[in-house]
Amino acid sequence: RTQDPLLIDDVEASEHWLKLDNPSVAIRSAVMVPIADGDGLLGILAVYHSDVGHFTQNDQDYLELVARQIVGPILQIMLLTQQHDLTEKLSVQTR
Repeated sequence: RTQDPLLIDDVEASEHWLKLDNPSVAIRSAVMVPIADGDGLLGILAVYHSDVGHFTQNDQDYLELVARQIVGPILQIMLLTQQHDLTEKLSVQTR
């Protein structure tokens, strides 16, 4: 439970993977990277595949790059949502 990226070659052999009794999708490998800013974790970017060992360190590196690039747009959406909520509250109060 850290904010470190995680590359799992075989989810069935990984201690980091929660095994489901009846998964609806066959997942055998995964790569997960945090989406974070200076204040903390915003989310996780996760990609799965049905083949064992499908992902490489290169794949993880690319996903880390994507995660860094989408922090700005995510924060903008969060701010716009807060602004919208505050505007709605003010509108209700001034009626």
